[in-house]
Amino acid sequence: MKKIKADLHNHLAGESLGEFVSKNFFNKVIDKAHEKLGSGGILGLGDCIEERYKEFIKHRDENSYDIEDLGNAIYVPEKDILVVRGQEVFAKEGDILVLGFDQKYFIGEIGDVRTRNLEECIKEAKDYGGIIGIDHGFFYQGSLPYLKKHPNLFEDIDFIEVHNGNAWIPLPGYFNSNKKAQEFYKEIEMEYPHLGAICSSDGHTVNEVGSSYSEIKDVIFSGPETLTEQLRKSVREHKGWSEDKRKNSYFGASVHTLGMIPLKILEKITGKYHSVSEK
Repeated sequence: MKKIKADLHNHLAGESLGEFVSKNFFNKVIDKAHEKLGSGGILGLGDCIEERYKEFIKHRDENSYDIEDLGNAIYVPEKDILVVRGQEVFAKEGDILVLGFDQKYFIGEIGDVRTRNLEECIKEAKDYGGIIGIDHGFFYQGSLPYLKKHPNLFEDIDFIEVHNGNAWIPLPGYFNSNKKAQEFYKEIEMEYPHLGAICSSDGHTVNEVGSSYSEIKDVIFSGPETLTEQLRKSVREHKGWSEDKRKNSYFGASVHTLGMIPLKILEKITGKYHSVSEK
């Protein structure tokens, strides 16, 4: 079967959502996806504590490419690019990445962060039919240390992110996070043969789109349900990463991290997670 390139973990506009309203932003993202991923490529666009996927669609203008809206993804026929809706969910014990569920659902509440445990978040993701992945599992706020102690949860996980473009940052206690994720995947892949291995950019800027990706089996679908079903199948069947693109996002990740420092200080002081999009 034909293979396509998929970069399933992107957020694009940082915390503020500001770039979504900039001129021609929609087309710039799609053009970059086509340049890096080629025809048939898949881009994952994840919400965080804000609805970034909806904002991306909402701020299209009269010059934007036409789309086919499936609810859990949009297809851009002119460029043969699929943008799949996702959400990075911030649980108490670490993050998960959920893909392919309808934009009418949001796991937890908008603006909420790290108030619920991982089991609750995974259950809600399953209830919505999402594809569930462990992103940057051994990096900052990764959930693999917790999952190692609660391995029964792997039964509900579809993939582990074995390369994350942001996870190179040399934070104390998080050195070689991608290498650790790859080594851990190899340790458990025989015990949990349903788990896929995925490489993603975790990009927060247009230039990071497609900077890392996995080559997965083509996803043939006739509607939103078959899209999620077939994408889940392709992701689960992807076991190796030697042919995938794995690039560290030095500039984009540095800018994103610097922007987060004051927010983290404020969180420590107030006990509340803050976003620069708050008024």
